[in-house]
Amino acid sequence: SGCGGCMPCTFRLLRAGHSDWEDGLQQAAHFGRVEWIAFALNRLVSGVDGRNVVDALIAPDPYGCNAVMHAANDNGTGFSGLIVRLFAQAVSFSEPDIAKKPKSIRKVLNTNDASGFTPAMACIAVGNMDGLSAFVDLGARLWDKNVNESMSRKQQVLLQEAVLSKTRSSRDEKTRNMIRAMETRSNELEPCSYCGKPPKRARDKLLYCSRCNRSRYCNRECQKKAYKTHKYVCTTAKVDEGVAFYASNISAPKP
Repeated sequence: SGCGGCMPCTFRLLRAGHSDWEDGLQQAAHFGRVEWIAFALNRLVSGVDGRNVVDALIAPDPYGCNAVMHAANDNGTGFSGLIVRLFAQAVSFSEPDIAKKPKSIRKVLNTNDASGFTPAMACIAVGNMDGLSAFVDLGARLWDKNVNESMSRKQQVLLQEAVLSKTRSSRDEKTRNMIRAMETRSNELEPCSYCGKPPKRARDKLLYCSRCNRSRYCNRECQKKAYKTHKYVCTTAKVDEGVAFYASNISAPKP
């Protein structure tokens, strides 16, 4: 089926058999077909075909790229970030154990391809800032020692440097901050929600936003600079957190 993201082709992939869930998701993610992504994830989360959401999302194609990697490489449709967020939400809803949700999401966001590229690195390589923004918000890493075991740390550092060498000198402050945040998380440290830097000393802690208790900052200066964009999500962040908790812990009464 070589007709890009055309719906009949992706549905034919589905009808061909259960093993083609992965092919359909990869194709739809690469071409930004949000409607097909929503349809497929709804069936996977509902357990209609007995398939595991995480397994379907990280299954590789012949080149080692999974559905998340294909979304990261979509730098033309403008839906890359949305699709990555849909993937993370689907993993969250499909995992009944609230303690295991972060681990499952981390695995999906950071699984590398056959060349050692993680989805976040792919975003940087192709200049997909919309996708990179989603990965940063969701807590992805350039390299995850708990997930990326196919390459040695030394090899991965060399690959990272090759990808990041041109972007570190970017004149766009937002791009520099996002990449810095990814590097900070790769070292298992918590980044400032604005500049992406970790605390200066190991014993120091970042300051939480007092309204949403989610965003963290080095100091008041970073908080003020971030407020231009943070103000649009600050009042809803706490509500979203509450909805996610109740959706995970309250079930409907038995008939």
